[in-house]
Order: sequence, then C-alpha cells, then structure tokens
Amino acid sequence: MQKLSKLLLMISLLLPLSSCKPQTSEAEPEPSPLVGEYKLVELVDAAGEDSSTLIDHVREQGYEVSLSLNEDGTGTMVMFTSAHDLTWTDTEVVINGDTMNLAYDQGTLTISGKDGPGKMVFQALN
Repeated sequence: MQKLSKLLLMISLLLPLSSCKPQTSEAEPEPSPLVGEYKLVELVDAAGEDSSTLIDHVREQGYEVSLSLNEDGTGTMVMFTSAHDLTWTDTEVVINGDTMNLAYDQGTLTISGKDGPGKMVFQALN
C-alpha cells in the first residue's frame, strides 16, 4: 500500500508538468504589408509627363498592368500579355535585371527609376 501511495504521489506531481506547452522564444514574423496583388493606377514617363491616359487606352483594349508580390521576396509584373519575374525588398524591386526604388504608403505602391522622374503607381487589390 505504501508503494502505491508513493506511485500515486509521483504521478500527481508529474501530471501537471506533462500538460504544459513548451515555450517558444521566437514569435512568427509578421508578413510584409507589401505582400499582395496590385493594379496600375498612374504612370509618369521618363520625361515627367503624366501618361495615365495610356492606362485607360490599354484597359479599353482589354489589357491590364498588374503586380503580384509574394512573401518570399519574389513576384510577377504582368504588362499586357507578358509576365516578368521580379524580386523585391521593402525599398527596391528588380525586374529584368533593372533595380528600381520601391515605396509603399497605405495600400499604394510606387516603383520609380533610380534616375529621372518616371514612375508607376499601383493600388492594392486586397
């Protein structure tokens, strides 16, 4: 009987330990707010001229310019019927070997050249 009492005491002491979840010191990183799907809403050419009317003409023809950014730092830009793979960080995007500036503000993403006033402005779809 004494052995049984000791065994029950040991089990009662160990049981709470087995129900504890292990603590993890690393929290899951938050995904970048840039991750998602975008459509082109503004276009300024290299001379600084607003070419947004070109966007309307492209849409009338049934085409769209869109951008998709994935969590792993890759993505795709679809221009008319051609898809271009890209890589990105929070400040730069590389498309077809060309590195450009990347800026994000509340659902609006702007890609601009390193030199000159040209830029493409995208609006988040999600």
